[in-house]
Amino acid sequence: KLGGGGRSRSKGGAEGGSVGGGSGGGGRDGQGRSRSRRRRSQTRGCAARTAQSDADRAWKRLDRLKKRSPYDASSSSSDRSEDPRRASEIKDLKERLSTKIKKARRAETVHTALKILERNAKLDQTSLREMLEMGAAKPGAAVFTQIIAICQVGKIRLNVPDFAKIVGNLVQRGAPIAQVRLVLNLVVPRGEPAIPLVPPGLEPEEVDAVYADEAPDEDSQAEDEADKGDMTREAPAEKLEIVGCKAHAAVNGPYELDADTTSYGRPTYKRSGDERGMVHYKRDEKGSFWAVSLGFGEQPLLVNRRDSRHPPRVGWQAVLDRGRQQADAAVLKAVIVSKDPVKASAAAAAAAATGHPQSRRESLKAAQEAMAKLDLSSLRGSVLHTKEETLEYFSHFCVLMHLELMAEVASIRKRRQRTPKDLLVRTGWALDQLMVRSVFGRRDGGRRMLPGWEDTGSEMIAFRLPPGFDLERCRLGKGDCVTVSETDPLLDRAGEGLVTDVKPGVMVVQMNGRFQDQQGKTWRLDKAANRVVYERQFTALLQLAGAESQPPCCELLVAAEVGGVDDWVEAMKQGR
Repeated sequence: KLGGGGRSRSKGGAEGGSVGGGSGGGGRDGQGRSRSRRRRSQTRGCAARTAQSDADRAWKRLDRLKKRSPYDASSSSSDRSEDPRRASEIKDLKERLSTKIKKARRAETVHTALKILERNAKLDQTSLREMLEMGAAKPGAAVFTQIIAICQVGKIRLNVPDFAKIVGNLVQRGAPIAQVRLVLNLVVPRGEPAIPLVPPGLEPEEVDAVYADEAPDEDSQAEDEADKGDMTREAPAEKLEIVGCKAHAAVNGPYELDADTTSYGRPTYKRSGDERGMVHYKRDEKGSFWAVSLGFGEQPLLVNRRDSRHPPRVGWQAVLDRGRQQADAAVLKAVIVSKDPVKASAAAAAAAATGHPQSRRESLKAAQEAMAKLDLSSLRGSVLHTKEETLEYFSHFCVLMHLELMAEVASIRKRRQRTPKDLLVRTGWALDQLMVRSVFGRRDGGRRMLPGWEDTGSEMIAFRLPPGFDLERCRLGKGDCVTVSETDPLLDRAGEGLVTDVKPGVMVVQMNGRFQDQQGKTWRLDKAANRVVYERQFTALLQLAGAESQPPCCELLVAAEVGGVDDWVEAMKQGR
């Protein structure tokens, strides 16, 4: 808009200079073009710096808060605390914070929480806990680290179930290993050493993997860019492309902006070519939402209730039979097709400003820089329990089992990255080109889940094994966890499951969630980390920590000191 206004005024100046031939018209022409260029330059520069500057400003504000006690009486007199205007302002900020948390607006939540702390007001423990749960529920390690820092300043205190819910969120969605190790420091007792973000002895490429999401196609910060308001001030993209939709694969493909049609003041996109399909804004009795459907009056296939001026990038829900909805991996990508280099450059800068990582390397770098700013030792002792010996036992073995799981996840990811598919298949770590024989046993909920884990239901998938399948050579057997993908678990993972049976010619997998098979498609199975053992161990620990009265055998377990093996190992290393 700024560029367009500049061109209009510049055109008038040019006409005056050409017709009149005087210095006045030419001067206006030069001034108009100069103003236009300055505006366009400022727009591009501002957009490119917005994301980084916002993050830098947030960390500077956090650093200032850490240097003083947030509730220091010296910075707030009793008269000021009783000021009705200040009390009303803080009340409004806390109400706004609660709203942002409920809407999962992480960037705005961070900004509002910082405002409250800067006014020397307290953040209650409920708000801190809800912020932490919201940050753990979806990808975005850099923003999550800022939330952790706010909780650190606010002196968060968690009970065992709340901590289990947060770490459960991270484990289920395959959060970066460094992020899980970061959160484990909350349960470490104050007298024990902090857990480093990166395990010792890793190669440089392995360090990068520690900061990477297990499902990188979910674009970690894709829902935070609209929180800052940058998207709402940019012109809509000329083209969109929907990729990764599992429930309704037919909607995947390119869409073009319909310049003649808007819906409730928002842009509308039509499917390119002759195929039917629309991306538009709708309203119903529950409110407003974005929809992907075959037409204005058609039943939505994908919905997203995010209140934004432009179609959200991620966070879409697939509409299934009988109106049921489930999360889908669909991603809307903006395609920059403008022939004007200034517009294209500004659009690219705006995309950078909205928080989208321009490459995997930049995303990993942002996560590393953010986590490096935290003082891990100050996170220790944030989980409380009525019995100190029970908490010590829970903390010790909770940390051990998660570190063991993360080590297995890293080992499997390393094998998938470095080993060719043919070799994985030949050595029995994977099965490829599998056809689906049947899908049965659909269950919608009803399972007992760990805290923080979402029950997405399950289905039984019978895969047809290839001719000449050698069961003795295959490393996938009954009780093993597997990753299901189309071609590569690092690129197009469809989900995870558990092998429940292996019969001649058939392998049955209990798939988490809803399996969307397409006629004639082939699938790949890879051995995954054993989450069954992890779930059983963590369930037992939670039962032990949550029991009001313990049987004598459990009392013996928690009464003894933990960490004796660690001391013995250290003594052996020192030759004692």
